[in-house]
Formats: sequence, C-alpha cells, structure tokens
Amino acid sequence: MTKNSNKVSSTLHDVGGFLAKFTEHSDHVYWISTPDFKRIQYISPSYERIWGRTREALYLNPEIWITYLHPDDVKNHHPIHEMAKKIEMLGEQARYSEHYRIIRPDGEIRWIMDNGFPLINEQGDCFGVTGIAIDVSQQKKQEETLRIAKEAAEAATRAKTAFIANMSHDIRTPLTGVVGMSRLLEDTLFDHKQKQYARWLGESGDQLLHMLNGILDVVSADHASEEDIHENTFDVRQIIDDIVQLERPSTLLKGIDLITHVDEKVPHCLISDTTKINHILLNLLGNAIKFTSVGHVGVYVTWREETDEHVRLQFRVDDTGIGIPPECQGNVFDRFFRATPSDKGTYTGHGMGLHIAQTYARLLGSNIHLTSELDVGSTFYFDATLKKGVSSPITPPAESIGIDASMLSADKEIPPQKAPNLLLIEDNVIALHVLENLVTQAGCHFTSAVNGEAAFKLATRGGFDIIITDLGLPGISGIEFTKKLRAYEIKKHLKAVPIIGLTAHTQGAVKDNCLKAGMMDAYSKPIDLSTLEHIKTRFYRPPALKQTPGMQAGGKLGFDLPNTEQELFQLHAFDVLNT
Repeated sequence: MTKNSNKVSSTLHDVGGFLAKFTEHSDHVYWISTPDFKRIQYISPSYERIWGRTREALYLNPEIWITYLHPDDVKNHHPIHEMAKKIEMLGEQARYSEHYRIIRPDGEIRWIMDNGFPLINEQGDCFGVTGIAIDVSQQKKQEETLRIAKEAAEAATRAKTAFIANMSHDIRTPLTGVVGMSRLLEDTLFDHKQKQYARWLGESGDQLLHMLNGILDVVSADHASEEDIHENTFDVRQIIDDIVQLERPSTLLKGIDLITHVDEKVPHCLISDTTKINHILLNLLGNAIKFTSVGHVGVYVTWREETDEHVRLQFRVDDTGIGIPPECQGNVFDRFFRATPSDKGTYTGHGMGLHIAQTYARLLGSNIHLTSELDVGSTFYFDATLKKGVSSPITPPAESIGIDASMLSADKEIPPQKAPNLLLIEDNVIALHVLENLVTQAGCHFTSAVNGEAAFKLATRGGFDIIITDLGLPGISGIEFTKKLRAYEIKKHLKAVPIIGLTAHTQGAVKDNCLKAGMMDAYSKPIDLSTLEHIKTRFYRPPALKQTPGMQAGGKLGFDLPNTEQELFQLHAFDVLNT
C-alpha cells in the first residue's frame, strides 16, 4: 500500500513539474486567483510579454488589472464582477469567457480571449479560479481585414450592378426609340423595299434588346440571394399555360409539336417564387425550341411525393433536337458557354439561358440535371419541394393602396365606351414620341410630361384613367413619383389611378420596388401596341353612362310616352311640377 502511495505521489510530482514547465514556456497566459479575485496566486511569464507589464505589480495590486482594459470594454462589462456572480449562482458549473482589449504602456491595443472556471474542493466550496488568456490580436486583425474586404467587395458589386442597371437604361432608351421609330416608319412607307429596310432595322434593334435583357438576367441571377425569394400562391398549370402562350408561335413557325402534361395529383395551390420558376422553365423551353427542327418539345410536371405541408414535384423539359456532345455536357450551365461558337453554325444566343436557369434552381434549393444524345435530343429536369397552399391562388389585394381590385382581372375584357385619358411620363423625347404614337394607335387620349414634378402637378388635377411612367426620370424618379401620388390620394381620400412603370429590366427587385411603391405593374421597354392594349383592357374601366335628370333606368327619357295610362297620371315623377 505504501509502495503504491509513493508511486502515485511521484507521478503527481512529475505531472506538476511538467505543467509548471509548460506554463512557463507557453505563449498563453495561465492564471490562478482567489474566488473574489482580490489576490493573484499565480500568473505565467507570458503575461509580461503580452501586457507589457510586470507580474510583481499585479501580485501586489490585483485590482490594477482593470485599469489596463480599454475604456469601452470596462463600460460594457466588468469581467471580474461577472465571474464572481456566476460562481455564486452556478458553483462548479460557472464558466468565464470574455473578449476584451488591453492597452499596453506603449499605447498598443491588443485583443484578449480569456476563459476561466472555478476550483471546487471535496466539500463543494470554491477555493479559487483558474483560466487561460490568449492574445488573439492577429486573429482580430485578420477578421477586420476580411470584413473590410467583404464590405469593399459588396460595395463593388452594388456599384457594378447599379452601373449595369443605369447603363442598360441609358442604352435601352435610345434603342427603344430606334425600334419604335422603325415600326412607325414601316407602317407609313409605301415602297416595298423601304418597308423591308425599316423591318430589318426593327429586327436588329429587337436582337440588341434581347441581348441586353440576357446580360441583365445574368447580373440579376448571379447576385440573387435568399432575400430575393418572394413567395406567393400559384397554380403550376397556369404557369405552364402562360409559357405555352409565349412559345407556341415559335413552335408553329418551326413546324414542331409542343407537348405539355401536369399530373392530376399535383395540388392546384402551391407556394413558391413563381417568377423564378417561370424563368427557369422559360429558359429551358426556349433553349429546347432553338435546337429542335423536327419532332417535338415538351414540358412535364410529375408528382413525386407529398406530406401535409409540402409536395415534391419534378419539372422536365425534353426535345428531339440536335443533342449535346458528351464533352460539352459538363459545361452547359457555365456562364456564356456555347457548345457551338457564335462564329460557327446557325444557332443564335449568348450562352446565358441555362446558366440563369441553374442559378435560380439552386436558389430554390434544387439542381438541374440533363441527359442528352447527339441527333436524338435532350432532357433537362429538376425536383422541387414546394409548400402547399390552403386555398385557390388569388391575386394579391390592391385595396391597401385604394385601387379597385376588379381591375386586376385580365380575363374580364370590358369593351371601351369612352377613350381613356392617359398621362405619359418620359424624359427622352424620341421614346416619348414613340409612346405617344402607340397611345394614339390604341385610340387613347394623352397628356405628356417630361419629369416627375410636372407629372405630379398634372396628376393632382385629376381626369386621368391610367398613368404610364418611366422609372429613370430627372428629379424625382418614377418610384418616388408613385409614392408621392399615392400619399396625396390617401390624404385627399381619392381613388388611386392605376400607374404602370416602364423600365430597362423588370426582374427581381426592380419590379418588387415598383409594386411596393404602389404601381399596378411594370413592363420592360419598349412596349408594343399589343402590350398597350393589354394594359388598357386590364386597368381601364369605362365609366357607366350617366343618367340625366330626365332619363330613367332602361334608357327611356322622361318625355317619352308612357307604356300604360296609369303611368301617364303619375305626375310626381316630373320634378318640374313639384316646384
């Protein structure tokens, strides 16, 4: 027994010696204090190197340690007092962990990470506190450097995005004028060759606009985050129908079939970001049509599994087109990648559609896969887990901004009985002239303004059925104009006039900002006659035929002969006899 005790004592002595040497040579500061922190029992030599002060001074006056702290850290917390409270409340479970700054005698500021715990004897009493203090100044500097670099990168990204958005607006505005004027020129020319030249000019402008849209789509997709996901209720069948309506003319021109199928088990009311789902499917289908000359393209939605709250669907787009070479299949989702270079082959495009589709799919928690065989065709597919809605999809209420919700229905076409009066706001003279010509062709009256201030004065006079405004106006922007007019209408208890925004790009946050400001919708420049007719049909409700004092319901005038003798002697109906 004595032999074993001596062996244990010897082992403890060896361990103690090892720990003493370890703390003496460590870069960290090891310390032991009384529970009240009024006496330092031990502090390792690294204290002098890190704090730049002697251990003797701390042994003589332990409370002087607080005076070495950065003033802001002393104000925010008092580590010693906090640890004493924790020991009193939690006993052995108490833990001390703090980050604070110290000021060395030479004025240098260092960051310290300090961790400690109580020493408890067999009776459960605390007889001391021990811990380790680590100089983390270098780590803090690296974190600060990374933070500054991150902020600089984010600022550069915002600046780049803003620059592209502004440049796209500045490019799109004159380009809109070129396209619009070419269409007007084509309509007014009689010489066949000149009409063809005007048509080619317009088609070239359309191609440039399409390329510009693609660039903006890439910018929007690459900088999208979870904050850019905007969920709403929808029926996937409606999304498929909308896409088919957009792409069917292309399939008819190429003489290929367009097949769609949605499983019956797919719920009618789902919740997700419909804009991004629409964008994904539209890019996949557009790509399929481009590379298919014979056969078919198809869009399919397959039910996979379902819980009380979610449903997993597979979206699939296939074609009988040219297929993708095996060596290119790993790169098709890369930005600007083209299996066939633009200077070889007959296929147009800029290699952005699939990249955008994949980016949005991943943002929604999915991933697009593909199978393809040369001269047979390709299939692109992805699974998506969507929330289930509790009722049929409805259009978001517009009453919050004072707009008649019945005007939101695009299905109820109301034959105009009176030409609507439009307020057009556009600072570019050519773009304004194009818009004025479109409005005239649509059979509307209009008043024009070239800036937001003038437009606001006109709008407050009343008499306008629809307002169409550019977003990039001098002075107050189209967004600010809308907010200002909505505030005025609320203050004066006026019915809100539908406001439509025209912008370089209507994807993502741009359109959201328009709707939040109080606009009814936003469209990309340039709009054509069919779009304008759609706006008119959707948002213009002709006033009911007003009854004159002498007109009765059913259109019968007061001086018409009555249908019966009894009506002939009902003289109270004639106001003139009651005076």
